[in-house]
Amino acid sequence: MAAALLAAFTFASSFAPLEVGRLRVAPARVAAPPLVPGCTQVLLDADEFTFLATTRGDLHASTSMLLSWLEELRPSAPAGRCLDYGCGSGVLGIVALRLGVVDYAVLTDVSEGAVACARGNAELNGVGTRCECVANLPSISRPVPSAHVCVANMLAGPLCSVALDIAGRALPNCQLALSGFRRAELPAISAARRDSAVMLDSLSDSAIM
Repeated sequence: MAAALLAAFTFASSFAPLEVGRLRVAPARVAAPPLVPGCTQVLLDADEFTFLATTRGDLHASTSMLLSWLEELRPSAPAGRCLDYGCGSGVLGIVALRLGVVDYAVLTDVSEGAVACARGNAELNGVGTRCECVANLPSISRPVPSAHVCVANMLAGPLCSVALDIAGRALPNCQLALSGFRRAELPAISAARRDSAVMLDSLSDSAIM
């Protein structure tokens, strides 16, 4: 089963550009159409360490949900810090910075290759000095700033396993959005959320495409 799920993922330096409100996420190596005035564009490069696109060349539905959530959050969210847990390409934390949802972001993943990819994408989008890219955050002994906004786009098992760590890094009234798991796995996610005493403002679940 796990092998079948992983086979549905692909890495890609090229994918179909996605427009969400006034946000466009596009591949770095492919020329994109001109931007509409007032639109924010985030360019991404990916490699074998990041599950960025489906085999059809689209961004995953779970990623799209969280991008929509961040875009809607932009008008009302105060400046603060974002934690992008299981960051992969870094798209969510980078978008939070580019949209002005936060002014600082911590991007973390268990894969050092993914962290290196996220760091490169942060530099590509001009936010490298406003984010920290960290491999395997739970193992870091030095203090890491707590988050006003937290996003995690992960499969159910890994998400449940880091729920307590996410909770410990979230400030009171943290705006938290989770995605990447199947609807049938929602009870397990909800149980992990209750155990970690985190208040969810938005909870998205999606099938693995």
